[in-house]
Amino acid sequence: MGAVNCKPCRKKKKALQGGSILDRVISQASNQDQCLLYRLANYKKGGELIDAYNQGGFVEVEKLIRDQFGQLMYREGKGQIINRSEYLRWKFRDHEQVTLPIEASLSSFDPLGKWTDHEACWQMQFRGSLGETLLHVLIICDTKIHTKLARTLLRCFPKLSVDVVEGEEYLGMGNVK
Repeated sequence: MGAVNCKPCRKKKKALQGGSILDRVISQASNQDQCLLYRLANYKKGGELIDAYNQGGFVEVEKLIRDQFGQLMYREGKGQIINRSEYLRWKFRDHEQVTLPIEASLSSFDPLGKWTDHEACWQMQFRGSLGETLLHVLIICDTKIHTKLARTLLRCFPKLSVDVVEGEEYLGMGNVK
């Protein structure tokens, strides 16, 4: 997924509400988007999970999740420890050449400055542009159907509850323990 382009507000500058950037990214995603997450579920009440629900209800959704989503997770949904290298591969995935900062020059907001290895379930390479997982997208969409889909996803893969948003803007948000 490319960068989100938005016109600057001409009125008074408003402080961004918590989650507003992530909300905007997810809501602007289209079904033709490169990011797999936004093809699976999006604000427009579309995506493959909604299609599966419309075809066969939650039985069809659960079948899709169990049959196809394990490959999007570490160790088929059992999770693994994410280290700094895994995070850096994700963070710089679109760059041809990368210059890594020296530890002392990291901003206080850069996750590398306070990095600790931690457990994750959804693979970094299949996360959204801000480090979110499918579970985060479903929760942020905040509709009745998306909430039920999130519950079904957790029922199939309970380890997803350990995942946090990995991007700098929201590092650590989303843990549903």
